Amino acid sequence: MVVGKRFLSNGNAVIIPKTSDGRLLFLVPWLDKVIVGTTDISDENICLEPRPWNDAIQYLS
Repeated sequence: MVVGKRFLSNGNAVIIPKTSDGRLLFLVPWLDKVIVGTTDISDENICLEPRPWNDAIQYLS
């Protein structure tokens, strides 16, 4: 998921190596935005313009 840089205003990347449910979370500055994600779900459908799944948005919100 890509969000505005205000979610990571100090410009440093953040990783949470293990959440209470065992996921890995990350926030990485990228251009003038921040990439927020988790790497816990495999997807075989590779596309040029990926979109986050609704359950991932709910989890990360």
